[in-house]
Amino acid sequence: MVASLLQETAPRAVPEDVFPILLSLLAAVILGGIIIYFVRNWARRSDDSMPGFTLGDLRELRESGDITEQEFKAARNAMISQVRRQGSPTEDGGSLRGSRPPR
Repeated sequence: MVASLLQETAPRAVPEDVFPILLSLLAAVILGGIIIYFVRNWARRSDDSMPGFTLGDLRELRESGDITEQEFKAARNAMISQVRRQGSPTEDGGSLRGSRPPR
C-alpha cells in the first residue's frame, strides 16, 4: 500500500521528445523577433531616405511654366501647414521653452 501511494505521488517523467519541440519553438520565437527588429529598422530608414517634394521643386515648376502662380501658392501653403502640423513641439502648438528635454 505504501509503495502504491509513493508511485501515485511521484513526479512523472517528461517524455524525451518534448524537449526538442520546445527548443525548436523557442528558436522560432527568437528568430521571429530578430526578423521583426531588422524589418522595422529597414522600414524606418527607407522612409527617411526619400525627402519628397520640396519648395525648391515647386519654384522650378512655376518658373518653367508647368504650374500657375495660383497652383504654386496653393501647394506652398499646403506644404507650410503640413510642416507646422508635423513640427509643432507640443500637441497644443505651444513652446517648449523652459521645459527639460525628455530622457
